[in-house]
Amino acid sequence: MERIIESDKQTSSTHKLSRAYKLSFIAGLLIIGNTALLAAAVRWFPEVIPVLPGSDKNASIPFTELIVIGLTLGCLVLIGAYLLRINPANRKIWGTMIAVFSAPSVITGGGFVIGFILGIIGGVKAYTITNEQMGTDILGVGNLTFESNEKFRIRLLYCGIVAPILYLFTDLYAGLVYPNYSFVDQAISELFAIGAPTSGTVVLVFTLSSVLLLAFSYGVWKSANSNRPIKLTALMLVGNAVNGLVLWNIYPMHIRGAEASFTDVMHVLLAGVGVVFVFLAVLIAAMSHKGLVRIYSIIALFVLLVPGAVVFMTIPGLKPDFLVLHKSHIFSS
Repeated sequence: MERIIESDKQTSSTHKLSRAYKLSFIAGLLIIGNTALLAAAVRWFPEVIPVLPGSDKNASIPFTELIVIGLTLGCLVLIGAYLLRINPANRKIWGTMIAVFSAPSVITGGGFVIGFILGIIGGVKAYTITNEQMGTDILGVGNLTFESNEKFRIRLLYCGIVAPILYLFTDLYAGLVYPNYSFVDQAISELFAIGAPTSGTVVLVFTLSSVLLLAFSYGVWKSANSNRPIKLTALMLVGNAVNGLVLWNIYPMHIRGAEASFTDVMHVLLAGVGVVFVFLAVLIAAMSHKGLVRIYSIIALFVLLVPGAVVFMTIPGLKPDFLVLHKSHIFSS
């Protein structure tokens, strides 16, 4: 009788977790769909968008930024749903992630409102499943068909390969489609600068790259066990990813010729902070490992530091700017 009751509990938790995943997945799709429809309306049918009071016929509304934010939120909800599916042991984290990123989607329509509601419900459902309800399924040995924590950890580490590749290919693609862009004379920041023709695409993909870097950081943390240097490296990676998210989405620079503002000052500052995070992560790896890892880390440190030092020593009067910081940062990563 006890086995039957336990089996019923596990079946119930399976259904609840499955519903949370499905609701969250649908929410992410709706948020992305709603934002894509808004983008199409802005591009081809601006007359169908209601004019907001005091907006000078919507001219003052930053539609590009709103669309980028909406697509990013939808992607993050989908990622949360996927993580819930493959790693239910951390369902409270994924549930919180789903709910938190579903809520602000209202700024682009909230997935026709339905997506916003489903995301909140799905996130709450995932968060409220207790360990007692999960039973032995929390370790993935019951009826649940979820992958093991070990496979999940490996997939997180793969994100560390995908993130920089995605970043570099985006840099290459955007540089090719940006009229008269020079890979030598212009900074990567100009590809997502305020007013740049490639801004929307670059911000979206760079944001995804930073999210993948966060996933990789979590994988490094899970791989550390009690190794403090590796945990510290993971924290540096988290800092770099969060710094990037702020840089892409909140403090882009202005295009050349525009008057500089506080945004440009913050952009330069955050670009430098990103280099510091990368430098510390690689330095810790070099000091705490031996063999090939140490050799690779030392080479990466030289790639990070030498280009900027050579430029400053060989060109008299050159002032520090984000161009050197960006190029050295990218190549070292």
